[in-house]
Amino acid sequence: MKIPESRKNRKRRRKAEKMYGRYRRSFRGVPEIEATQAVLLLGRNRIVFVDVRDPVEQVVSMLPGALTEEEFLQTSRGFGEKIILCYCTIGYRSGLFVKNYGPKYSDMYNLSGGLLLWLHAGGIVENNGTETHQVHVYGRKWALQPDGYDAVF
Repeated sequence: MKIPESRKNRKRRRKAEKMYGRYRRSFRGVPEIEATQAVLLLGRNRIVFVDVRDPVEQVVSMLPGALTEEEFLQTSRGFGEKIILCYCTIGYRSGLFVKNYGPKYSDMYNLSGGLLLWLHAGGIVENNGTETHQVHVYGRKWALQPDGYDAVF
């Protein structure tokens, strides 16, 4: 979905970027991938998403083909040449996850700005394999989704 760069969307995107920048201090040095790059990697089938949010958030929507944290940690299969990209609403919880588990995986990264910047970059979210325009944003403070998406919290 092409996100129009309206004044409102630019303001929300900048606010999400600034918020992520503050959170990032808690996991300095953690490798990350920008949302625009992640959208391109998804199109090339080079990525495995790991959603570290709570199940109540995941029920609303997830990134395409994402594994839950539990599914990821229980799997014994390798991911080959694929990049493991962890995410949450804004990138804080996933940054901490990568900080803790990243050393075990050579290709694990945090999604910079999380689900919110993913949407601003034109990425989609799904519910049971079907595109949706609802996104769980953790709370009112994080309701920075672009136009066309409904915040659930």
